[in-house]
Amino acid sequence: MSFLKINYYVGLMTAAMYHGASHQKPQEFFVIVEKIPLRTIEKNGVRIDFITKKNLNPDGISQIKTTTGYMNISNPEMTFLDLLIYENRIGGINRAIEMMLEINDTLSITRFKRIVNNVPITVLQRAGYILENFLEKQNFADFIFNYLKNKLFYRTGLSLASKNTGNCSNRWKVIENVKLEIER
Repeated sequence: MSFLKINYYVGLMTAAMYHGASHQKPQEFFVIVEKIPLRTIEKNGVRIDFITKKNLNPDGISQIKTTTGYMNISNPEMTFLDLLIYENRIGGINRAIEMMLEINDTLSITRFKRIVNNVPITVLQRAGYILENFLEKQNFADFIFNYLKNKLFYRTGLSLASKNTGNCSNRWKVIENVKLEIER
């Protein structure tokens, strides 16, 4: 990627695997690139899926050493939020929450606070709902709620792939529009 002079990071399920999520080995290698769309590559049985993002937040990216050099990878907090943003690319909200459960112990409130400024409000609503109801991270949920307190936010579905019908959380305004089937 340095040859192309493109900012990037390894993300989603691939990053979750590096952060300890061993539930399933991803069949795709996910790379988030800045601004320039790239085509999916399939080489030697490995599929590299490029996802374009308008701006990459450097506070959500770290480097790890690999056998061939260094690689940019999303930190656990950015991975957590990206799993919500791109839930349709990884198999839905159930799979996203399963991965979140596996990286839950690696989340840091300090790093999380540095990256929320560039995250859409609806994603933060859904993140707060999941952190409070599934991951038992009340301090994270309270931080998000306080961050959103002075912002205008509307009802949104827990899953973006389903219709917005179902019970609605009063605190988060998240519509429980999907039946969650999570392996714990």
